[in-house]
This record gives sequence, structure tokens and C-alpha cells, in this order.
Amino acid sequence: MPLTLPDTAGLGDPGHITDHNLLTTALTALESTVAAKAPSASPTFTGTVALPATTTLNGVTLTGGGLTFIASAAPSGASAVNINSCYSATYDSYRVVVSLGAVSVSDAILNFRFRVGGADNTAASYYGVQNYTPWASASSVQGQVSAGTAFSLAYTTAGLVVTLDIRGPFASENTHLAGLFTHANYGAATYGRFAATTSFDGFSIYPASGTITGRVMVFGYRNS
Repeated sequence: MPLTLPDTAGLGDPGHITDHNLLTTALTALESTVAAKAPSASPTFTGTVALPATTTLNGVTLTGGGLTFIASAAPSGASAVNINSCYSATYDSYRVVVSLGAVSVSDAILNFRFRVGGADNTAASYYGVQNYTPWASASSVQGQVSAGTAFSLAYTTAGLVVTLDIRGPFASENTHLAGLFTHANYGAATYGRFAATTSFDGFSIYPASGTITGRVMVFGYRNS
């Protein structure tokens, strides 16, 4: 809306009218300039921002979250999921989350192997135990892997969720694994150790038979 100044009493002589018109013209021009520079809509930011582990704001140190997203895969009718170059010296410990939306074969063993340079490590150095408890029963069933060539994580089913914490896969030391999973028929805990000092940079998850569809995500635990 244009800005105008009222012609108040006593300001009607030509000199005042000229001054009044000049001021009105200047204000109208200023209003047009401000309107032209105003954004037509609220600015929208799209993209990602990498935040440091800690940030100081007004003298207060804010610490970032404990987990950092590293990689993910979305297998669809796949016989194996390979995630390479996800382990490094940046983190000592990692979290892997597996969720299956569909499987072609139910209750096939879901296996886990470490990888180096894009290849599975099949050394007979995988040791693990699993404790299964059916939802409809208080009794538990135990499984075991001794000097195997892979960890046995769970049994495939639609809706399976596996959460794993892995300690020291990149370091030249024994690598330890601990996790939980929820199956359509039971819940379970799984524990494992790779009994050699191999440095790994990735892993593979694959069913003993059939294919899987779902999502695999990898996170790193901040060291400090």
C-alpha cells in the first residue's frame, strides 16, 4: 500500500505542497525498493549439514549424538548383502541394524561374515552362541557355532529385526559381536567372537537358502 502524508491545516501553500509531494515520492520509492528485496516465500534449505562432535554455543559445549550413520543397503530379492569399506580407524565399535520385509524361504539360517577388500573371510575362526525363547513358551533353546566359517544370527522371516553391536572389526585383534533379534515366533540373543587378529573393512549377510528383501544400516559409535 503506498504511503501518503495528510495535508494538514496551514500546509496548503505551494511551497509546502511541493515539499509534501517530494517526500511522498521518496517514501513510495523506498517502499518499492523494500518490497522488491523481500523474499517471495520463506527460504527453504534442502541437503545435509555435517556437524562436529562438539560445538560451543555461548560458552556452552554441546556434544553430538553417540552414533554416526555410515552406510546402508536395501536388498531386494538378494541372495546376499555386501557392505564394504564401512569399518575404519575412525571408530572402535559399530552398530548394525537389519530389518527384513520379505523372504523367499522362511526359517533359513541368516549368516554373517566379515569382509576384507571386497571378499568374505571364510576362515574357521567364528565362534558364537544363540539363546532363543518362543513368545508362547518360557523354555529357551540354545544354538552354537564352534570354529565355523560364519556367525549364525537368526532365522529368516518377514518382519525380522536384528540389532548387532560389533567391537574392534578394523583393529588387529579378536572381534566381538553381541546382538538381539525379534522373530515372528520368538526373541533371541546372539553372541560371537572372531578368534583371530584380522583387520576387517566390511561384512556380508546372507541366508543359507533363498533371498531376502529389506534394509541394512551401519552406524559408528563416537569414541569420545
